[in-house]
Amino acid sequence: MLFLGLNQQDVREEAYDFLRQFSISFPQVREKSKDTARAWGVTGMPETFFISSAGDVVGHVVGTISDEQMKAGVAAALSGRPSVPKTGGEVRPTR
Repeated sequence: MLFLGLNQQDVREEAYDFLRQFSISFPQVREKSKDTARAWGVTGMPETFFISSAGDVVGHVVGTISDEQMKAGVAAALSGRPSVPKTGGEVRPTR
């Protein structure tokens, strides 16, 4: 199981502060362009995609993810079967 963060909106120092504040230790990639977001159809931030070992998207949450959504997404990724979210995540305003 791999968790990977993609940062494309924050200033580098603010992103580092956020990672430290919330003790986030999984790998992060910073992309200055929005190419990845466009390719994946991202409509807001944050967004979470769950991908199976076969490379298929089996779950997707727009907004802040709940513990229940995280568990369902991880289960879907491990099983390779799509999960259907009951509702979206919390929508948070940008700056």
